Amino acid sequence: MLSSEKQDRLNEIKAIANQKLKVTEAKWLISTLEEEMQRNAITKEQVHFLKQNLLVAKKIQNMLSPLFTDLAGHKTTGGNINRNAEIFSYYKGINDLSGDYIDFRKLSDTLYSAINCHVNGNDISAALLTAIVATTYSLYFRNFHPGLTIDQLVYEINTSLEEKGFSVDGRFANMTTALINVLTGESFFVGAGKESMHIYRASQGRMLEQKLPSAPAIGALPSELITAQKAYKVESTILQAGDCLFFFTNGMQESNRIIHDSTSNNKSIDSEYFGFSRIYEIIDAVFNRRHYKLVRHPAPTIGEELSFDFRESSGSLSEAIFALASVEKVFRLVPDPVTRKEDYISVDTEMNNFLLRYFDQYKDYFARRIDSNDNSGNICFTNIKEDIQCGDILILAIRKK
Repeated sequence: MLSSEKQDRLNEIKAIANQKLKVTEAKWLISTLEEEMQRNAITKEQVHFLKQNLLVAKKIQNMLSPLFTDLAGHKTTGGNINRNAEIFSYYKGINDLSGDYIDFRKLSDTLYSAINCHVNGNDISAALLTAIVATTYSLYFRNFHPGLTIDQLVYEINTSLEEKGFSVDGRFANMTTALINVLTGESFFVGAGKESMHIYRASQGRMLEQKLPSAPAIGALPSELITAQKAYKVESTILQAGDCLFFFTNGMQESNRIIHDSTSNNKSIDSEYFGFSRIYEIIDAVFNRRHYKLVRHPAPTIGEELSFDFRESSGSLSEAIFALASVEKVFRLVPDPVTRKEDYISVDTEMNNFLLRYFDQYKDYFARRIDSNDNSGNICFTNIKEDIQCGDILILAIRKK
């Protein structure tokens, strides 16, 4: 069924064709136009169908995230505290599919496993690969016994991807896995394409990077060769009381804002990445209850002040993670004096409460509030812009008590 606008145009061309062209030429022109319009109509239906399927696929992919379930059965940001450990996870996704996956498993009262995986690409293939990784990880630890080791898990994941043929498709996965005894503090790590773990050391009051042995990414080499070379090696450390392991998807450290050239019609000329340095500084500031100043290079406005006062923070794991998510949000804000009512951003309620409490310039940026009517729990603010979130932000942290 053609739209009225297309039908009018078709009738107009029919009239012109009948008047000026030979009958055979007119019929050919009309037939060609009708076929093209019909193809366009089908394409639009297919695009709508694809969008709906991508939304469903994204929801399914979100189920793989280590989020906690609320009373209504919805996946949500949250945490768990027991006598040995404090665990907290945060998730803010994009609408597109992604190759990011983080998960953890409680294997016993004192033993936890965790995985952080990134498959190159944000498409259906990447999402399928993360599903294979997630399934292999889940099955491996389903019937846990002391003989299971995390290096063997990595070999099995590599074999799973090879058996499915992804190794010949140019796909690979960068990954770290961990096994943590939250009672004794004994922790074991294996890296595959990722070469560092991120640990807050309470005794030193700061974040530290622990290097892992260099090893090929998952899917980069055949399993037979990987196994023969014993490529995946186990690194270990001891966590003391208050020490904390952090896992981040690439969407966190690779979050970026657009740098505009103010002298040439505000054109985009470069971008600035959030980076691990800021991540470390923010966590340190929360756990040590001090100020944090966000400095953007270059600053979009002269004399820009973006500061967070964490002196009254509880120093909890949840506040450290919400600090990361909130500062990343502010990092992408775009100061524009000509913003309109149609320019708005959305902030979830928990993040808004956090910003209201700790962000010194809250009233300067979040002055015009309108409540969302979509039952999403989000709050909208008008006359404000932000650069697009380019990747899923998923953070998992495990702290030994």
